[in-house]
Order: sequence, then C-alpha cells, then structure tokens
Amino acid sequence: NEMSMLFEVIINVVAGWCILYLLIKLIHIWSPDFGAEKEGPGLTFKTGYIRFYTHGLNSIFYVLGRAYRRFWSIWFGAGVWFGALAMVAALGILVVNLFRTLAAPSAKNQILTPVIPGVNVPASQMWYFFFTLLVAGVLHEFGHALAAIAEGRQVRGFGVFIMAIYPGAMVHISDDLHVLAPFNQLKIFCAGAWHNFVLASLAWLLVSGSGVFMAPLYTVSTEGGAVVADVHSDSALQEHFFPGDRVIQLNEYAIENKADWDNAFRDMYEKKFTPRSVCTSRDHFSAKSGENLGCCSEYYDGSLQCWQALESTLDDGRNRFCFAASKIVTKDVQYCSSNKDCEESSLCIKPVLPTGSMILNIIRSDGESTMLSAHPISLYQTLKMTEYQNRWDWMPNSMHGVPLMWDKFWNYMISISAALAVLNLAPVYWLDGEYALKAYLHILFSGGTESDREWLAQTIFRSSTALFIVNIVVSMGALYM
Repeated sequence: NEMSMLFEVIINVVAGWCILYLLIKLIHIWSPDFGAEKEGPGLTFKTGYIRFYTHGLNSIFYVLGRAYRRFWSIWFGAGVWFGALAMVAALGILVVNLFRTLAAPSAKNQILTPVIPGVNVPASQMWYFFFTLLVAGVLHEFGHALAAIAEGRQVRGFGVFIMAIYPGAMVHISDDLHVLAPFNQLKIFCAGAWHNFVLASLAWLLVSGSGVFMAPLYTVSTEGGAVVADVHSDSALQEHFFPGDRVIQLNEYAIENKADWDNAFRDMYEKKFTPRSVCTSRDHFSAKSGENLGCCSEYYDGSLQCWQALESTLDDGRNRFCFAASKIVTKDVQYCSSNKDCEESSLCIKPVLPTGSMILNIIRSDGESTMLSAHPISLYQTLKMTEYQNRWDWMPNSMHGVPLMWDKFWNYMISISAALAVLNLAPVYWLDGEYALKAYLHILFSGGTESDREWLAQTIFRSSTALFIVNIVVSMGALYM
C-alpha cells in the first residue's frame, strides 16, 4: 500500500544520502575543499542537499539580456499580466481543491496532488519526473536572470541542486530591485512563472501534434487494435507479447485503438475491479469437479480456478467448483449478472479471487489469446500500448515505444511546468508571489500609505500561506486514503 511504499522510499533516500556522505568524506582525504560548504562557485554538500553553483553563465545572461532589450520588455511585460491572472487562479485553485478534497477525500477528486516518487510516480517513470522538474526549474530561473539583466540589474550566479529527492535551480540577483518602478519589478518577479507557462503551452502543442512529429517514422495503425509498445522487463507476459503486436479484445471490451484500451481499464476502475461473472454449461461441473476443492484455498498455486455459482447450487448441493479458466473464459464467452442471462442448460458463475484481482483474457489480432489472473492495474502497467506502428521495415520493434515516451515526457512537462507557473505566484511566503503581491499592491493602491499596503500584504500572506499548508496536509491525507 501507499504507506509501505512511502516508508520504502524514505529508507532508500536516507540510505542513498548516507552512501553519498561517505563518498564525499573519502574524497576529502585527497581534496579537502571538495564539497565543502561555501558561498562561492563550486560543489557544496550538506546532509540531504547538494548544489553546484557557477558564475560561468553570467556573461551569457548579460549578452542575451542586453542584446534584445526591446523584445524582452514586451515579452516580460506580457508576463506581468499573466502573473496577475495566475495569482488569482492560484488562490481559486487552492480553495476549490480544499473543498473538493474535504468533501470526498480521494486523490481522484483533487486538482492538486502531491508528487512523491516511488508512491504515485512509478519507479519506471522517475526519470521523466526528475528531468522535467529540473528543466522546468532551470528555465524558470533563466527567466528571472534574463528579466533582471534586461532591467539593468546584475546576475551574480546560477546553480542547480538536489534537496532530498527533488532537483531544482536557483539564480542570485543583485539586491537593488527596490530602485525599479513596481511594474519593472514585476517583470523580474513574474518572469520565472511566465516561462513555465510558455513551456507548458509548448509541451501541450507537442503532445497535441504528436502525429505530425511522429509522421516521418511512424504511422497510425489502421488495422484495428492497440499496438504493444513495450512489455515490463520483470513480467512473464514477455513470453507472450512483443512490441508491434496488436490487441483487439480484453475480456468483453472490443479494442479498436489505444483509447479503447484506456477506456476499458477506466470502466473496470469505476466498477471497482469487480470480477465478471460468466455463463457456462452445467455439464462442465460433473461430480468429479467438486471432489477436490483445493483450488479454493488461498495457498493454492496450481492451474485450476475456483468458481462459485451466483444464485443456485447443483443437484448435489455444491456451489463451488475447480475448473480451468481457459475452458470457461473463451473468445465467445457470455458475461452475465444472473442465471436469467444464460441459456437454460447453463448457469452464471463468478471466479473466486483475491480482492481487486480479475480474470483477464487478452486476444491478439492473430486470434491467439492469453489469460491471467491479476489486478488490472498490474496489467495496465505491464503492457504499454500505443496507436503508432513503425513506418519502415528497417526499424526495430523496440522503436514502437518511442511515441509513448514522447507523449509521456511532454505530459509530465505540462503537469509540472503548469503547476510551477500558477502555484509559484500564489501570495505565499517564500514563493515568487510574496514579492509580486507587494508590487501589484503598490500599483493598485499607489495613493495609499506604505504602512497600509504592508498591513494588507501581510494579511493576505498569512491567510494564503495557511490555505497553502492546509491544502498540502489534506491532499497528503487523501493520497493515502
């Protein structure tokens, strides 16, 4: 469950940092300055935190910021208007998310979901998360740096870091921003979130137009079915499915494309993964089939399946039987909810399975079928499907997974960069919104006194920060419910 996964993540993270700490200490024997805590450039290591800081990019920021000042003035001016909308949107999202989560404590009802690698980010997708978070963070800080140079301020340095398990970036700007007009200050304060919004928009375009970008190497399958892109390396299904295979049916669900595949699992989820009952002939259950009910034991690991009649027992009073699932769940199996749905000579039976497990019958385009008893989510994570097929014969089957990686990478970028764009401008302490709000209030209430504006700002900060923290606590709680 989620709690055990979280505990495992914590253990692995602590172990990883301990190993890194020992390695740093060993390197100190030959290089005492390596990783030592410092303010200047170089590598700095502290427990749970490692940072690389450099002055090497300062000249690049200076050249770019000075060379296109007219463009940057318009560009970051647009970011100020975006910032005002994002600040209001952030507060609205936090309020709505809190009410929705309290009304129905479930992760699926949340607008904002805490991201915890290893818990709700699968291990196989961690590199998507880390890399997109790092790219979004770097471009965020690049925005601040370029805006500062364009406004005549100085950039003193740039760095990247890892804190616990989260990567990030930072930029050191001169402390004299107060000499700028409020609108010019806002160009700097909002630049990072503005860049994240643009990056998320670009990622959305790349996902929406993936067919165009994939066209030179891939074609959308017109033969029907979802195309296997990849099979998890630890799965026994690797012996039955290969990249390029087409799946045309999953249980009662006809699969014409990848959307049908996704919708089948969505429907099973909405039905709480309840095993489907099927019609079968009474002749299947001879007296012999009920003599040994060992398959109905929770410790049984053989090839037979335990079945239970829904409404009635057979003449000898039995209502449980052991029989091979492949003999019952065939390609032409009829699903039922009672005996009335079956022919007179048949009865409606259901498989006896652990909670959440189902009998899953997967049929390929060549007519071959593969049956397994498993949790549907496990199957969904094991078989990665796509709608694209290789266009050229020289392309290896392993390249069927490239379009899936493309979409997954840019979808991660949309989620992470959009969240940074909006939430960073929430009027909360320690976020960009803290500085931006004061500048916005200076513009809106330019006729008021500084003390009045400061009182209003602090009132908003305290309430918004409390709202932000409560959202985190409630959302974390819903994640584990």
